[in-house]
Amino acid sequence: MRGSSFYEVTFQAKVGRGRWRSIGTDDSAPYRVFHDTTRLEPGRALRYRAVVLDNAGHTRMSDASRVEVPSPKVTLTSPEAGGSVAGVYPVTVTALVDPERSTQSVRFRRSVSGGDWITLGVDRSSPVYTVTDDVSGLALGTAVRYQAVLRQPGSPRVTSAAVRVVVAEPEPTRDAVTVAGSLQSEIGCAADWDPACPDSRLAFDTGDGLWHGEFSVPAGDYGWKIAVNNSFDENYGAGGAAGGSNLTLAVPAGGETYRFTWDPISKEPSAEPVAP
Repeated sequence: MRGSSFYEVTFQAKVGRGRWRSIGTDDSAPYRVFHDTTRLEPGRALRYRAVVLDNAGHTRMSDASRVEVPSPKVTLTSPEAGGSVAGVYPVTVTALVDPERSTQSVRFRRSVSGGDWITLGVDRSSPVYTVTDDVSGLALGTAVRYQAVLRQPGSPRVTSAAVRVVVAEPEPTRDAVTVAGSLQSEIGCAADWDPACPDSRLAFDTGDGLWHGEFSVPAGDYGWKIAVNNSFDENYGAGGAAGGSNLTLAVPAGGETYRFTWDPISKEPSAEPVAP
């Protein structure tokens, strides 16, 4: 609409050969309303038009536009096609559906090395449909395809394009992971609570996808947490909470060697005594 006058726009819809019916009115630009077509079958013809009322009481009607109720489409959004998945981590498979309807469900399935499609699970929690897959039993280099099948009562099934990935070794998603706390000066660092100290860094293990490090700690009570990329901007404490409370470590008389671990998926840090 052009000009500075007040306008009120009423939108009308016509289903098939039915009557024109009002579907809503808007008095602020951009003028729009939303039409619920969830009860209409895909391919059904629709017409829309707008009736404009200005502040002088004049009305004008737009030309009608013709559309059809779209057929539903399901698209896999993860994992990324052509990428890799780490065998030690659960694979998150997600799909989006357009248009959404409350009665829809998505069945996920996979094919290994060109084999039969096997169902992974069914999700009904729109708007993002999700399932997880365990690929830990597959050898490195194994090709895996994922697919999503949309089910909607009264409509044919709709199948997504397949996404192909390859099982590979895990890769670190952080540049540095450091044990930071009141024990650092006891294990070689110049100061405590230094997120950038190289002497208390953990190393990424491609065998299990975790970060590990072993340190001999003298007797005492200590507080610590995980600092990421040489800063406390990203840090994890008790329970893997981002910015969470410090973990505690009570080391018995005579000292002890501990294996510190950080899980980049759960974000949870841990420390366990190393067996003699």
